[in-house]
Amino acid sequence: MNIDLPNLEAEIRKASTTAEINRIIDVVKAQQKIIRVIESSKTKLGLRPGDLVTAAGRNGSITGTIVRIKKTKAIVKLDNGTRYDVPLPLIKPIGRAA
Repeated sequence: MNIDLPNLEAEIRKASTTAEINRIIDVVKAQQKIIRVIESSKTKLGLRPGDLVTAAGRNGSITGTIVRIKKTKAIVKLDNGTRYDVPLPLIKPIGRAA
């Protein structure tokens, strides 16, 4: 779906009350939540325990093996034994474990 962003921005700028802006924010947040659920579901469908994955973390990226998949996160075990609870949208599969 293509959205005419300049036109949308112009329409948002026409809002003149706090109530109108709050309503716009509520609609955007609701849509963002829907998109995150869809993206998380798509990611989750392609992942299995034992998959090799990479994920962006606070201190750079990590590479490890999925131990368990939960509703919105997966437990990823690194080679050194450290386990991280990683949000599904941050995980990128790189292969199957041997």
